[in-house]
Amino acid sequence: MDMQSHDMGDMNNDADAQDPPDIHGMAVIGQKSVFLSHLPMFGSPHDYQVIVEAELTKTGADPQQVYFDDRKQNPGEKLYTFKPNPFVLPHILPTDGNPPQETTFAGALSRGHYERPQTNPQKIASGVTVRVKNVIFGRRFIPDAHQPKKLEYILFGRGDEVFLAHAITSPPDFDQLIQVTLDQNIVDDGLLEGHPVTIPSRSNNADERILTSGGTIEGIIHFGEGTPR
Repeated sequence: MDMQSHDMGDMNNDADAQDPPDIHGMAVIGQKSVFLSHLPMFGSPHDYQVIVEAELTKTGADPQQVYFDDRKQNPGEKLYTFKPNPFVLPHILPTDGNPPQETTFAGALSRGHYERPQTNPQKIASGVTVRVKNVIFGRRFIPDAHQPKKLEYILFGRGDEVFLAHAITSPPDFDQLIQVTLDQNIVDDGLLEGHPVTIPSRSNNADERILTSGGTIEGIIHFGEGTPR
């Protein structure tokens, strides 16, 4: 998934005061648990990298099982997306030690990218409520932020489902989600904290990103250090 680039514009640290409700599209991953990753842009109010563990619910139906079943029936489909009704994205993030203002938002779930007709998106569930179980990562982009020299990711998951999300900083940059296998066990609590990972052998650009056919790659997990800047 390549990011669309826009002018950053002025940013106020008080996001609630300036961010209007908007449609914040999400990539949906996981075949045993559900994780949503915001599809960001560099312009307000979409200038956030956000990853959450979630539960999909609907009165009288089970959209989460619909999603799991659809993934099994379509193993070649790489991308599922969620188109929410307009909401204020930072309201689902904790701030200054306080819990999030909101823990749910609603919308529709699609196989493929709902905004890209060329992917032939198919809506598989509508009227779905997302209940945020855990905020794994949430950060607003900083204008002119320092680009790391080495490739950096955010490690997260649950059980034997482990993922890396590329750590986005400033343009030009790219968005990527990839499932991986670790050579060490990390308890669920650790995976749900979103640990930063550095790939010391690769430069931080899309051409050197990890591929599913990449074989064994050495990375350094930074436990408890926060995401590198």
